Amino acid sequence: MTLTPNEYQRAALRTMCDQMKARERIHSQIIDEPQIPTQILHALIGIQGELGELSTVITKWLFYGKSYTVDEIRREVLEESGDMLWFIMELLSALGLNAEDVMKANIAKLKARYPERFTDELSAGRDTRAERIAMEEVSRPADCMTMHDIPRRPRRPKVENVQPPSMVEQVDEAARIADESKTEDV
Repeated sequence: MTLTPNEYQRAALRTMCDQMKARERIHSQIIDEPQIPTQILHALIGIQGELGELSTVITKWLFYGKSYTVDEIRREVLEESGDMLWFIMELLSALGLNAEDVMKANIAKLKARYPERFTDELSAGRDTRAERIAMEEVSRPADCMTMHDIPRRPRRPKVENVQPPSMVEQVDEAARIADESKTEDV
């Protein structure tokens, strides 16, 4: 089977989620907390970006022979892990969690998973229910600053019945324009 890039794009887009339904789901979740989805998305993309920067340095060092000193690698890890930590704190704050509770819950989960120490057997036979119970036992309501503590901007008025073109329509339009430009060049 041979596909042009445009044919591939059209075929791939048929499996994309309905963006309008996704927007409605997001909107239904943000009636009282309009900033939360944006803040979560910002935090997740930020974490990924910083991890990508660190991964690039390590890839160049390990696989492409770039010579870094141990101090240079430490400096990169220090900088990028600090940036990732900032974004993680943003994510926790968006959801009303605090770092101390997250750390306690993680250690409780690991103790439930590996009571003494890591073993291959315990790793293969995890009891996720016991892990979740252990995490819940140390969790408590957050006492961290959340977006509630920051003054909000006034909401924009809701615009009704605005339907942006679907991705398939956008691809079809781009293909039509490309086809037109080909015939103009001939």
